[in-house]
Amino acid sequence: VMFISQGNFHVHHLAMSFMSFAGLIALFKVVSRRLEHGKGIYLLLLALLPSLWFWGSGPLKEGLVLFFFGIALLNIDRIRTHGWHWRPSLWSALCLFGIFMTKQYIFLAFVPAMALLLWLRDEQSLRKEALRFGIVSLVIVLGAFSLGRISSSLNLPNIIAQKQQDFVNVAKGGIYLETKEIVAYLPYSNKDVVIEQDSLRMIREGATFIYWQKGVAKRDTLEGTGDGSTLYTLAYENVPAGSRYTPPDLGDGWKGLILAAPVAFFTTMLRPTPGGGDSMMVLGAGIENGLVIILIAIGMLFLLQHRPSKGRDLLWFTVLFTGILYILTGWVTPAEGALVRYKVPALPFLAYVIAIGWQNTRAARMLDNWIWKNKELPS
Repeated sequence: VMFISQGNFHVHHLAMSFMSFAGLIALFKVVSRRLEHGKGIYLLLLALLPSLWFWGSGPLKEGLVLFFFGIALLNIDRIRTHGWHWRPSLWSALCLFGIFMTKQYIFLAFVPAMALLLWLRDEQSLRKEALRFGIVSLVIVLGAFSLGRISSSLNLPNIIAQKQQDFVNVAKGGIYLETKEIVAYLPYSNKDVVIEQDSLRMIREGATFIYWQKGVAKRDTLEGTGDGSTLYTLAYENVPAGSRYTPPDLGDGWKGLILAAPVAFFTTMLRPTPGGGDSMMVLGAGIENGLVIILIAIGMLFLLQHRPSKGRDLLWFTVLFTGILYILTGWVTPAEGALVRYKVPALPFLAYVIAIGWQNTRAARMLDNWIWKNKELPS
């Protein structure tokens, strides 16, 4: 893209928006094969969910992820229908690589869900589907436990705890200064004690700050006092997030991580709440989130009355993918604004849950007929 755009922002914006749109079209094609009715509901949700279009368009990574999702699942469907072939297998592998290079935590959620999708068949009984879901979930847990035994650098509780601390530091904002020996931190509210001198910074004499020693394996937090002469380099300066909340306590090791998992999942699912934010963006996202939850809840009641004969494979995929994504996101995210963005990759699949739940309703049939009228419905 850079070769064509020559660095022009609007060309990048247009290219990423087109890729996101292409991915959503591919997802619509995947979903249409599984719905007798409700295609109009799914199409309407893709068109009207504000978060999906706001974060899924423009020069943002979410647009790329949606593109890779759509192309990967479309080719996985071809593999399931026609058997293994080099072309859809290659496209699927390239999309997986693209997801990994774009957002690793989404890759961790997508791969096991994709493996489950390849394993399931619509003609299977619900019991067999649940058994295979349980086996894949167990493999995920055992794999996560095993990583720490392979290498201490792959210890998941430590990685998650560090990620959470990094996110908390960014969310609370502040000014980070550094010398060759230390990294100093001051709250954003104390920025007036930082004196700018050319490209360097000084801390006003008598002002207190905290700092960490560089190159020390176990870095203790120390307290210092400005002398008005030491020169620092500005590492970065963050404005505090306006929609902060306290993320779950991860405790110590695997026990803390497991106990925090349900809290992390429901935090991600329920936040932001309507009226819970202090900005119009968070307020709008809260209303959207509330409507999605209500529509899913009603759709689940419909599903209990009319169990679908096909399309359950993508339902199991959605449960596993959304569950992993929501837990990973809830473990580390301390701000509702960031949470809204990190939930976007799950929205097309939550829209599918709504569509398949509502597909036997009169509203779904009327909407399908109104959109396509006498034309043949997409399949």
